[in-house]
Amino acid sequence: MATGITERRDVVPPLARTIQGRVFWQPRKWTFWAYVGLVIASTVPWFGIAFYPAGALPWGVTAVSVAATAALGVLLVLLIRSLDVHRGIPAPLLVAAFVWGALVATGWAVVANDQVFGVASKVLGAATGARWEASISAPVVEESLKAIGTATVLLIGREFVRRPAHGMFIGAFCGLGFQLVEDVLYAVQSAFSPDASSDAAAVAPVIGGRTLTALDSHWLYSAVTGLALGYALTRRDRSWPRRLLVAAALFLVAWWMHFLSDSPIPGGALGIVTKTVLNLLLGFVVYRIAMRAEWRHYAATVDGEPDEIISRAEVESMRTHRGRRRVRKRYRRHGGKPAKRAARQLQRAQLELANDLETDPAAAARTRAAILNLRSRLPGARAD
Repeated sequence: MATGITERRDVVPPLARTIQGRVFWQPRKWTFWAYVGLVIASTVPWFGIAFYPAGALPWGVTAVSVAATAALGVLLVLLIRSLDVHRGIPAPLLVAAFVWGALVATGWAVVANDQVFGVASKVLGAATGARWEASISAPVVEESLKAIGTATVLLIGREFVRRPAHGMFIGAFCGLGFQLVEDVLYAVQSAFSPDASSDAAAVAPVIGGRTLTALDSHWLYSAVTGLALGYALTRRDRSWPRRLLVAAALFLVAWWMHFLSDSPIPGGALGIVTKTVLNLLLGFVVYRIAMRAEWRHYAATVDGEPDEIISRAEVESMRTHRGRRRVRKRYRRHGGKPAKRAARQLQRAQLELANDLETDPAAAARTRAAILNLRSRLPGARAD
């Protein structure tokens, strides 16, 4: 099957063939031990101090805050995973990124932001500094800390990070970890503010407000930063100056989104809505560009596979979730629900084939056999 796409298929990294099953556990890499050491060193000193007041709150208030934040986290995980149309990122790397964001980035951000806040007040004056300190400090401090974690995870799992979009979704999980822990931290701190009428009255608006603005938050900014790092790491067909220039531009986009969100102007509910819409539109543009490149990479990877493995029409349908649903509906019209289920399994195997072709030729052979078996269960069905 020829697709007409001339992008070069990457050679299977030799190390990737030897470390299947050890995606994150890489004790021979210094980046692995740097990650482990920073997670341990960052968690113990600050975690108890930051959340110690939670022990003084009524257990019901603490439980509701944590439960509400956890529920939000589940929804955001489902959203991010649905945006990852072509998958292929090993789960251990996503978990590692989440842990970094939740523990290391938040821990050091507590310290670094306090230092920058003090400088902002001295330079701009107490009133102006208090108004702008969050928008000045947070984009620089927090995006840098999350970027360091995303880069560390990308380097640990480098053999399995093959496309810029992989960096985007690893970055999104790093930002998500930061976002959820920050939500709980702010809720706990608000309960002890001098003007809080009650614990519950102080916690509820924080959790509710941050839930309503959850789409325009750390997971989105860090996804753009992760895309920048993924591009710099994986686009070896581009020169280093070009890769660095694109990565720097994307990092500035992430910084701007964070700055805009924390900016005190325009204020009020209308200002919040306006800034949220602008950031979501900007994020959507970046996402669409990234996913177009992702599909081109997928199509180039499976180029040359025979039609009985994956046809041109099936490659085209893999571009979006909507395209895949249309194919499954056609199968269902020909063979009912069993055919639809088999079609879904076929699509998953065809997605997995691209990942196997890049990392494990033996697994690719097994995936081809599975595809042929699934196709044999779809007599008379049409995919085009």
